[in-house]
Amino acid sequence: SDVCSSDLYTITINRAAASAKPSAPTSAPDLISQDDSCVRDLVTNECIPLGADEDNITNIPRPRFRISQPGSDETPSLYVDGNKVSATFNSGGNTLRSSNDLSDGDHTVTYTLANTGGESDPSPSLPVKIDTVAPSGP
Repeated sequence: SDVCSSDLYTITINRAAASAKPSAPTSAPDLISQDDSCVRDLVTNECIPLGADEDNITNIPRPRFRISQPGSDETPSLYVDGNKVSATFNSGGNTLRSSNDLSDGDHTVTYTLANTGGESDPSPSLPVKIDTVAPSGP
């Protein structure tokens, strides 16, 4: 009699896991103090009033915003008033800077992180005022 034998084979398919989109940043962007303008005392070079370089009012139309260090596979994006704007990221200082001038007035600034899995929800927001108009004299 003929004996039939069958061999059983197992095929395993390994696929790279899909990357999950990054979590939303937990801290708001921060207008760096060098771009947060103030009137400086001619003798001490300190802001008048003290702390005015931390009030998020600037006369610089393309200010820099410090963000938390992104992950190695994450790309940050800058949003102004809810709209993504063209920006450059300086990894040495962890700063984002709009490629174009922002209009004078009040703005809300946030950022996101993206990887191959998608884009995060936005960070908490930072209210910023751009005021490039010099005060008029008496």
